Amino acid sequence: GGQSWRAHWRQLSDYFKDCRTGQDGPCFNWEAPHLGRPPTRDDALRCAVSSRSLPRGWVREEPPPWARADAPHGYLSALLLCGARLAQSIAAARSAEASIAAARGAEGGGGRGLAPPQGGVRGTKAVRSGQGPGAASWGLLVLSDAPAVPALAARLPALAGRVVDTAGAGQLGHSSFGRSCSSDRGCSRGPDPGGAWTRSLVDFYLAGAADGFVKGLFTSFLFATMRRNLLCCEPGAFVQWMAWYNLSRTHRDHPMKDRAFMDALARTSWADEKPVFAAAYSADESSG
Repeated sequence: GGQSWRAHWRQLSDYFKDCRTGQDGPCFNWEAPHLGRPPTRDDALRCAVSSRSLPRGWVREEPPPWARADAPHGYLSALLLCGARLAQSIAAARSAEASIAAARGAEGGGGRGLAPPQGGVRGTKAVRSGQGPGAASWGLLVLSDAPAVPALAARLPALAGRVVDTAGAGQLGHSSFGRSCSSDRGCSRGPDPGGAWTRSLVDFYLAGAADGFVKGLFTSFLFATMRRNLLCCEPGAFVQWMAWYNLSRTHRDHPMKDRAFMDALARTSWADEKPVFAAAYSADESSG
């Protein structure tokens, strides 16, 4: 369509405002981490696994430059930043554990396990900054009923090559329904309509192998996934940003007749594909 990448991002983020702000159109009722308002970048910067192996000062350190750039200010940026920081912290902790294990092995003490010394480890500057051995060993599985969310996540330059989604496994759909529709392929019917049931299985399988989760809004999918997940989660690796759908504005069981909202949720292409430069975030931050 004719909408720019950044305009779409900003439009979608605006829909996640709290209904108590009095805005027209779709909105949500936020409960956590704040009552009455969506999460922010500051909330995202606190996302990290609580591990003794995490290098000292990791959470307090200045985040990488892309945390202040690349995307317009708002809920969607905060959600992805939280996921990335959580993934980076898990990678940093594991890198530190591997370094400890290697050092102990070299000293002939490899049989003592991977537990770091009491009080944590200092780690190297490379590990703390996300540029060490564990820097490349993380990624984000982005799952959503709205195709726009993983599409925008993959478009963010800072997450290039780190975003995985399951769009190629089939269309979105309820695993108990015999019809599935998409904006570009129309509706499919019958067993596994448009691959919707297959995609649900793929979602469960991949999510079941995840080391951490960041949940936005309300979803029953995650709780079903956690019953099957044998890996997750270390303390701090399960982040819940909770907002209920509004019974009059975004009721999931009522037909949504706001065409602009539905278009924003479904859009996966844009008029411009130019990179978003570093000044974008600070400009949006100063303008509120």
